[in-house]
Amino acid sequence: MPQIQTVSTNKQDPGFSDMFGQSIKIFFTNLHIFIPLVIAFALTSIASMSIFTYIGVTNLYQNIGLAVSLFIFVMTLLIILQTTFTLALTFASSNILHNKNINAGTSINYGIHNFLSGVNIMLKVFWYVLKVVLIGLIPLIAILVIYPMVLSAGSTGFSSLLSSGDIMGGNGPITSIESSTSSLISMGLSALSFIAMIAVFVLGALRGVRSIFALLAMVEDKLKGKDALNQSIKIATGHFWKIFGYIMFTSILLTIISTITLFAIEFLQSELLYTIVNLLFTASVGPITIIFLNILYINLKKQHN
Repeated sequence: MPQIQTVSTNKQDPGFSDMFGQSIKIFFTNLHIFIPLVIAFALTSIASMSIFTYIGVTNLYQNIGLAVSLFIFVMTLLIILQTTFTLALTFASSNILHNKNINAGTSINYGIHNFLSGVNIMLKVFWYVLKVVLIGLIPLIAILVIYPMVLSAGSTGFSSLLSSGDIMGGNGPITSIESSTSSLISMGLSALSFIAMIAVFVLGALRGVRSIFALLAMVEDKLKGKDALNQSIKIATGHFWKIFGYIMFTSILLTIISTITLFAIEFLQSELLYTIVNLLFTASVGPITIIFLNILYINLKKQHN
């Protein structure tokens, strides 16, 4: 089947609807490439989890060390599989967009031979996002630690003052002051905790969006390691809301289309058809999202240049 070049050659931003439509078109006109990739990833993942479940259940209470080692091994294997699968999909998507001949076998071969570079990039992306989240968590943790200490100290101080009977000669006003002050401290620390959590989320989201094109930079621009991450940051900078919004809209649209279609099929009372369509939609989410990001990356790079 001939490949179809769908990336616009002009500098005008094609917009969300155009890019989403292109992504759907590319996926369904190249099912012979994407479906084998999805099936291969699903089967290897299921096999890995089945081995983990079987050995883990039979040995968990007998040998904790074996269970922990098995968990680490399987999680590492799944990370390798996920990286290989993502690289294979990205490679296929990139070649289709640039009107090059490609097949599932070539894409899987690319993913296998380049998974170490992919894992290296993903680790750099993970640390790039994590370190700013950890920095943001420091004030939040400090607040959570100080919170009970401040309340305890305030309560102790007022209790001592209350027992001395030096203020206003009675317990009523003091008790009221103690209650009001404790409430104000509680509200203030709660507000600071909320602000700190929002700040952590925003910083994490900002860096997550900026690094989202790292694997695409590896495939599209033949970059590796820190260079791929820096290229993603350079292309995404200044487009946070656009990228974030497009990703959200893509997820929402795919969910709506899937829900409506499956709801309509329920009236046909065909469990087999329902299962097939449900599996097709589940399998299509990853490839369509990667294709969409690939189109978005190419267009943002054109604008940047």
